[in-house]
Amino acid sequence: MGLFGKIKGLFGFTGVKVEFTKVESPFPIGDSAFKANYEIKAGSDVTVKEVKHILYAKRSVSAGDNVAEEEEIIAEESSNDFGDIDVKFPYLIKSGETFSYGMCMVNIDIKKSLAKWGVQDANMANIQKVKFFIKVEVDIAETNFAFDPDAEAEIVVQ
Repeated sequence: MGLFGKIKGLFGFTGVKVEFTKVESPFPIGDSAFKANYEIKAGSDVTVKEVKHILYAKRSVSAGDNVAEEEEIIAEESSNDFGDIDVKFPYLIKSGETFSYGMCMVNIDIKKSLAKWGVQDANMANIQKVKFFIKVEVDIAETNFAFDPDAEAEIVVQ
């Protein structure tokens, strides 16, 4: 490894890329399970310590001249919670390899999670301009939390 490679490694640049390959969108607001597929591609040997899935909503709120963003987590799970996978974490991904996962988050209740915003259906979510997102965060041992990769996709809720 050259000097530049050592510097990149020291600062946590691992060449890891996270991409969604399929996202359930549109997603019916009353469904209790959300599905998506993603891949983690390694540009160098890396150790995946943990993977997190986060389903959340975001909206802008105006108060006079000020506009603030509010976020509400609807569901969150980590690789410690994945009961349907044979892989144990920490998990080594070799350079050039891809880790693929079909996630299924269960026990989701968007209406309950967003009740304080008054969102009980997709129409109210649209009126309030609520946007929905799925995010995957990957904790890589070699980055020391500095440059952990993630991927995010917007979800249309109906």
